Amino acid sequence: MTPTNIEAIFDRSLPQSPDAERCVLGSLLLTAFLGVNVLTRVSSIITPDDFAQDSNRAVFEAILELDADGIMADLVVVKQRLRDKGLIDRFGGGAYVSGLVDDIPDTANVEQFAKILRAKGDARREIRAFSRGIQRLTDGAHPATIATDIFSQLET
Repeated sequence: MTPTNIEAIFDRSLPQSPDAERCVLGSLLLTAFLGVNVLTRVSSIITPDDFAQDSNRAVFEAILELDADGIMADLVVVKQRLRDKGLIDRFGGGAYVSGLVDDIPDTANVEQFAKILRAKGDARREIRAFSRGIQRLTDGAHPATIATDIFSQLET
């Protein structure tokens, strides 16, 4: 059962917060421009999987890669990294990435934005785990085994 099937079954999209995703990324890009690195605080809260939108996940992964390379991930450098990886045109080009810094309410709230993303990501992971469990039940698996597997997945 794919996430698309899950959405079709429940007739709704999986939990997400596009605004919080944009605010986290915009805050990271703006603070890097100012020479401040808040990525350590944010990356202790979220992972790329907490982003529901592929485009935002790709931007966050680029920021993490640049940080691992010891490079401050400002707007120009992130766009170049995405361009080098052949990803920038998949989601609107440089204009999309540049737009992430527009309308950020307050970069001081970046940790709160990250906590919102984490909660939405956790909810999506839980829904997917339970959906896989339902699929396994319909395939005839034993409920106790499924329950144990689901709880072990949710603990990680």
